[in-house]
Amino acid sequence: MAGKSRARSRGRPPAPSPAPPAPTARAGLTRPRAGEARSRSGPGRAVPRVAGPVSGPAPRPGRWRRASPTARLHLGVVGGFLVLSLVLWGRVWFGGHAASTMPCPCGDPALTLWWVEWLPWALLHGHNPLYTSALAAGTGGVNTLTNTSVLFPALLVSPVTLLFGAVAGFNVLVTLAPVVSAYCMFLFARRVTRFVPGQVVAGLLWGFSPYVFDNLVVGHLFLVLGFFPPLAAIVVHDVVLDRRRRPVVNGALGGILIVVQFFTGTELLALSAVLGLVGAVLAVVQAPRLVRARARDLGVAVGTAAVLALVLLAYPVWVVVAGPRHIAGPIWPARVLPSGPLSGIVDPGAYTHLPSQALAVAGYFGGQGPDSLYLGWPLVVVLVLSAPLWWRRRLARCAAGTALVGWVLTQGSDVRGWWWPWHVLARVPLLSDAWPARFADLIDGCAGLLLALALDEGWRRIGALVERRWPVPTGAGAPGRRRPGSPGPPTRPAVMASTGVALSVLALLVVLPMAGSESAPLTVQRAVLPAWFTHDARRLPAGTRVLTIPFSPVALASESTAYQAEDGLRFDMVGGWALVPGRGARSALLSPVGGTDKILQDLSLSPELGIATPAPSPRVVSEVRASLRRWGVQVAVVVPPQSTSPFLSYDTGAAVHVLSAVTGTAPSRQDGAWVWDLRSG
Repeated sequence: MAGKSRARSRGRPPAPSPAPPAPTARAGLTRPRAGEARSRSGPGRAVPRVAGPVSGPAPRPGRWRRASPTARLHLGVVGGFLVLSLVLWGRVWFGGHAASTMPCPCGDPALTLWWVEWLPWALLHGHNPLYTSALAAGTGGVNTLTNTSVLFPALLVSPVTLLFGAVAGFNVLVTLAPVVSAYCMFLFARRVTRFVPGQVVAGLLWGFSPYVFDNLVVGHLFLVLGFFPPLAAIVVHDVVLDRRRRPVVNGALGGILIVVQFFTGTELLALSAVLGLVGAVLAVVQAPRLVRARARDLGVAVGTAAVLALVLLAYPVWVVVAGPRHIAGPIWPARVLPSGPLSGIVDPGAYTHLPSQALAVAGYFGGQGPDSLYLGWPLVVVLVLSAPLWWRRRLARCAAGTALVGWVLTQGSDVRGWWWPWHVLARVPLLSDAWPARFADLIDGCAGLLLALALDEGWRRIGALVERRWPVPTGAGAPGRRRPGSPGPPTRPAVMASTGVALSVLALLVVLPMAGSESAPLTVQRAVLPAWFTHDARRLPAGTRVLTIPFSPVALASESTAYQAEDGLRFDMVGGWALVPGRGARSALLSPVGGTDKILQDLSLSPELGIATPAPSPRVVSEVRASLRRWGVQVAVVVPPQSTSPFLSYDTGAAVHVLSAVTGTAPSRQDGAWVWDLRSG
């Protein structure tokens, strides 16, 4: 029977044996999983890689650990840009005092300083921040939004201003402005390229260009805070290509950007709209099918941005157009709007942008500002020669075409003839007050983007060549695997690292002429506040109307505007450097200064400028006396010049002589100043 059962079992298939127990690491039969390594003590034995004590569970990699390389990259880029800006303003942060040192407490820096102080003061005292009577007191006050009031940046540094003063807030803004601009362009370049050094160079060309130097030294924060164009480009790029966010979210982000830029500077907003429209037309021409496919998303995004901007800006736009002390028509005479010559793109000395005669004559530029359009021959030549690399990309062609149109528009109205584009654009509201030479800022951005795209394409093509020359081995007989003991080719990482270094050096070489045309660190001086403001002015009742010499209805002799800001706006000042309406709500700058304004301004200017000092003739006395009564002047003061420059000094004896004749009384001396108290009549 046993034999028969064995015979029968031989004819059957063998029964499946039970599955063996799963091997464990203790049995030494498992393969190491991801994150584990084989033990050297025995074959096949796996031990986990634990960074730390053996006891306890191994730490799980968190999200912050996975993002740390990217975070380190961004921190390094921001830190590098910040170091460059600190070198630029080294005489403020390392050689002077950040709370009392600035480029010049006169001209446009004085006006920017005043607006930095105004916003936190208005909010704390319950005033409408869009209108002020602290300047031009007695003549109607000042419309904030018709001036370069930089309300949003002033809001951001309000804690610094309140704690350390307006000069400290001003210095923080001018130091961070190029850093913010450069980093925003770095973010956009990072969206469209992979070569990190090219992204950094694009940020440098945008945030530290000659245009930025030219405007930074005079405190033009409304122009050098260039966050809007690159961030708006990121939003548009996401709607059309990336599609990481919903169109309505992108539209909301775009609307917020428009509102923030409106309260930072409307001129850059208008110039960006012009060249942005040019870039949009070029994009539609190149990719009509893609635009049609994204038409719905674009419509939703644009509509959301428009609705949000209109709702939030309805009242501010009314203030600009029809609010108190608004200006109707153009602000600047067409003859003073500077235009950049076309040759300025390669010639640093062809044109120098000087925003005020006081700064120009006083020499506060000191050779610091070349042509704001300057790029230099090396960069122009490299961009032309690298056209075969970047020309295949639609974004690059859009950037090149936009830069070319902007280059033509920098000529402004210098070209005669109705056919010239600027003669048409100058009739558009907001654009009528734009300076054509300031298209140079957007040209710098396009040039930096083109250079980043060229470097990225070169990096990609070299990487493809390396891949074909030394392919990654996939098996024992894979091509590219060298025999044991034979000398092998250089590794792919080493070749790509060398290539990256070479391309980075090339990028730095082509931008060196731009850096060499500048003078760093920038020239600064102490913003000395006269003793009368620090002692006697603080005892005046709030709202007292004070007439000061120097008197500044325009940018010349505008030191008193800085004095009022440094003193914390403790009194209302008659006069002051601001854009105000004249007759018929038209800009007062369209007609020459006359009457009492001219007399008081001439008393505030240096004889070195060739301006005759007024004498107390009967006509002068009667005219000034009538104006002081009409303005409601309560205190008049002549403060001695605080600058060591002969071009910013004035004849205090002549000013005292004229005001004594006007008031009919002799002044009292208070802390070195001559003071007339007119409150008793």
